[in-house]
Amino acid sequence: MTFPHVSIIIPAYNAQSILRSCLDSVMDLDYPKDRLEVILVNNNSTDSTAAIAETYPITLLHEEGWQSSYLARNHGIERARGEILAFTDVDCFVSPKWLKYLLLQRNNAEIGCFAGKIEAHEPVTLAEQYAFLDEENHNQLRCLMVGYLPCAQTANVAYRRDVFDRIGLFNPAYRSGGDVDFSWRMVKDGKYGIVYESEALVFHKHRVTMMSLYRQTKKYGQGFTELQKTYPGHCVRMTWFMQDIFRFTFRGLVSLPKNLYRYFRGKVPAIDVWFYFIKAMNRIGLVHGIIRAHGRGDDGQVSRLRVMHYLIKTSVIRLRDLILYHENSARK
Repeated sequence: MTFPHVSIIIPAYNAQSILRSCLDSVMDLDYPKDRLEVILVNNNSTDSTAAIAETYPITLLHEEGWQSSYLARNHGIERARGEILAFTDVDCFVSPKWLKYLLLQRNNAEIGCFAGKIEAHEPVTLAEQYAFLDEENHNQLRCLMVGYLPCAQTANVAYRRDVFDRIGLFNPAYRSGGDVDFSWRMVKDGKYGIVYESEALVFHKHRVTMMSLYRQTKKYGQGFTELQKTYPGHCVRMTWFMQDIFRFTFRGLVSLPKNLYRYFRGKVPAIDVWFYFIKAMNRIGLVHGIIRAHGRGDDGQVSRLRVMHYLIKTSVIRLRDLILYHENSARK
């Protein structure tokens, strides 16, 4: 059997606490070593990330332009020699047969993107348990089936090099969502499709604390805003997220007495008590990120005036939609 030459590209920022686990799993891959290249791109780390990476037989690159995982990935793509470019993250651990399963359909010339399953790695804290249970969190199959177009997350994905030659690199301006944008560009280009391999497993280490989980969600909100600007009319409105805040809070309050009773009786874990409240908190983080992104100018600073302009504009549009909805309902 002939195996394609694969370059694994991993962006890294201040990853000293988790980097060894990630790289150890990559070193243990069941894949011909002479057909494998591992590239770690250090993106302005201030800890021992680079020093740890130097102890492994990999290619270490440094991206010092600005803080962007997509810019770091682009640096790796430009230096990679493989015909297949695979991606994962430093907070992930790949399974031994990851690449073999991921590239099962590599001989199908119509497939340009190979996406694998992402599972939670040993959730312990309340934040980790929430991320494990929430179907929206790092759910590769859901990303491929729900939304404007199919998309694949860079925690577990591989692309043919020709895809980058055809449509360009990741957009480094995205704080989050650059992998969604890239997938959509590939699908819209029309030459290549996406295949999903459930046996190609990558285990993701979720955020440990509530604060880090909130910051991550806020970052997602900022990326969501960039997607809205690039693909107007094809993303969920912010007002829907605001409705979710009240909806999930209400669900949490309604179920709180029963769940607390069951928790103190030892019949359910703590996450059952707080799940909907955490989900509402994450929706607040999304809205927070969206508002900040709309208030940020070209200089990177958030202006209160821009924030107020966006909120007023959004409120007027929402009010107009409600009036039109009620008028149409009255006619019927």
